[in-house]
Amino acid sequence: MKKHLKTLLKILSLIMNRGFILYVLLFILFLSIFDQQRAMLKTMDYLSDTPRYVTNFAVGREKFDRVLFVSAIRYYKIFSKVFPISDIAKTALGYCYYQMGEDDKTIEYYHQALKKNPNLFAIHYNLGKIYYQQKNYDRATKHFQQAIDLFFKDKAFAFSGGISPYKFTFDKDLTKYNARTLEMQYIYAKCYESLIWCYEKKKDYSAILDSAITGIKLPEKEDKSFFYHFAGLASFELGDYDAAVKFFKKSLEMDSNNMDSVHLLNLSFEKMGRHDIADQVKANEAKLRETGKGHRILEPQGHGQLFYYPPFNIIEVDGAKIRKM
Repeated sequence: MKKHLKTLLKILSLIMNRGFILYVLLFILFLSIFDQQRAMLKTMDYLSDTPRYVTNFAVGREKFDRVLFVSAIRYYKIFSKVFPISDIAKTALGYCYYQMGEDDKTIEYYHQALKKNPNLFAIHYNLGKIYYQQKNYDRATKHFQQAIDLFFKDKAFAFSGGISPYKFTFDKDLTKYNARTLEMQYIYAKCYESLIWCYEKKKDYSAILDSAITGIKLPEKEDKSFFYHFAGLASFELGDYDAAVKFFKKSLEMDSNNMDSVHLLNLSFEKMGRHDIADQVKANEAKLRETGKGHRILEPQGHGQLFYYPPFNIIEVDGAKIRKM
């Protein structure tokens, strides 16, 4: 009996000793995690000026500084660890890497953001621009189309917005709401312009025609010469020269110095056998070239700017409040 009791006591003692060791290990682990979290927050506090710099850069108030962007990347990576469920840090990292010229990392972080929230209009738009620059027109088309589909569904963007890559000047009498509405309308039209450029690269003239007609029907954009021109181009390539002439004439009503519309209007009349009118249009084309007044419709080139969302609810930048996406 005593022997069994001793054995039982040894077993209990062993269990308690192991349990005590386990508790000690867990406590050490807790302290380690706590210290790591505290260290990350301390680093974020040390780098707290970098998000303001990136925001100022996005609105055009700061010049590019590689060192500050490296600090911003460090900041947002820590932010992402502290708030792992947030998509905001991922979008900020994508933007920073884009400014550093590292498009592959930009794409990686933007896709990580979309995994957390697939309904971010501007991230699809940004990806469309990057893929277009990389001549990956299928992926660019996909993301521009998704941006269009999400434009009116992404209420966070509609009501607060981010920092747009497009610069706007509005009448001082406009209310803040009306100014934002006009800005949204302009951006929506830009989505269709970007989509049309993708279709043009793919020589998908039926898709160009559909998108251009949609652009023409948008009530928001006063100057629709771009959409009329591409509707004319698509009609010309599809062999509908009557329609092409109508579209090119409308394009030239809005922009009489558009050399591309003038040239294709000339070719349309020639295809229709209207050589007398074609000669008149050709003479006008020559005059525009001689006087230097004519211009071409140029496709987007180079490393254009993207939408940027500051990862805070409200940021003060030179007295102006910018809301979070």
